[in-house]
Amino acid sequence: MKINSLRIIPYDVKTGLQNMAIDHYFAKKESKELSAVFRFYGWAPCCISIGYHQDISIVKRDYASSRNIDIVRRPTGGSAVYHCNELTYSVIISKTILDHRKIYSLVHKIIAEALNRLGFDVYLENSQIVKRTDICYNRAAESEIKYNGKKLVGSAQRIYPVNILQHGSILFSNEQTKLLHYLKYDEEEIGEYKNQLKNKSIALNDIIESVPQKSALIDKIIENIENYFNGFIYFQYLTDAEKAAVGNLETLFFVK
Repeated sequence: MKINSLRIIPYDVKTGLQNMAIDHYFAKKESKELSAVFRFYGWAPCCISIGYHQDISIVKRDYASSRNIDIVRRPTGGSAVYHCNELTYSVIISKTILDHRKIYSLVHKIIAEALNRLGFDVYLENSQIVKRTDICYNRAAESEIKYNGKKLVGSAQRIYPVNILQHGSILFSNEQTKLLHYLKYDEEEIGEYKNQLKNKSIALNDIIESVPQKSALIDKIIENIENYFNGFIYFQYLTDAEKAAVGNLETLFFVK
C-alpha cells in the first residue's frame, strides 16, 4: 500500500484530555504531506472515556472524581471504556488511501498478526452484527480481534473531512468490570453486566500469566506496519508547536 509518509508517534503516557486532543489534532489536519499517523499511548491517571454521542448521565461523576478517575469524551462514537492497564493505539489516515471499513479491518489485522507472533491465538471476527450497549466490551462487530470467542481489542472510528481516525484499546488486564461501579447501575445490574463481560471480553493476562511488555507488542505492530505500508516511515514525538496546538483543543473533550 503506497503512501506519501507514515509517522509513528512512540509510546507516551498522557491524561485523557491530552490523548483525545492529540488524536483530534492530527485527524483534522488537511496537509497532503502527511498521509498517515500511527500513535501508541497510555493513560495517567486511569480514565473513563465515553462515546461522542453517549449520555454522560450514566456515569457517577462525583464517585469517579473522588477516586482520581478522569472522565473524557472521545471524538469517536461507541460506548464507555475504562482505560488503565492497556496499550492504546490511534491511526489517522487519509480517506483517499482507504475507506473506513478497510482501515478497520487492516489495522486489526496488523494488531492480530502481532499478537499471533507473540503466541496469542487471536483471530478476526466475521460477524457484522453490532449490539448497542453502554459498555464497549459488551459490543460485537465485524473484524474485531477475539480470543476463544471473546473480545480483546475495542476500537472506534470517526470520519473527518480529509482523514479517518481510528483508536482502540488492547487490554493487558481485564479491568472493564471496574467500569460498572462508576456507572449508575444497581447491584443486580452490576452482577448481570459482570457476567456478560466475563463471557464476552478477555485480556492478555487471562490468556497467559506472563504477559509480554507493552514495548514487545509495539515492536511487533511496527514490524507489521512496515510490511503493509510501502512509503516513507519515520518516528517523531510531538513538537513544541504541536503540543501548544493540542493544548488549545483539550477543552473540546471535557465532559460538562
